[in-house]
Amino acid sequence: AAGKDCDEYPFRSSAEGAARYQYEGAEFKDDFSVRYIDSKENQEAGARLGAWYHSDRILNWEAFTVAIGD
Repeated sequence: AAGKDCDEYPFRSSAEGAARYQYEGAEFKDDFSVRYIDSKENQEAGARLGAWYHSDRILNWEAFTVAIGD
């Protein structure tokens, strides 16, 4: 829809989102969730996630945990 982006969890950039099955096998084909959200908010969240990867020097395939809270 206009003004909306498709957000997925886990993060696409962590290789655990919708494309995970390409890295780890067919059993992960539907192991993700998606939701349409406001494009501006989604783009800001993606920029903040990228900044966090950079500031904490998280490299490709390094394990990390994200705590979600209020």
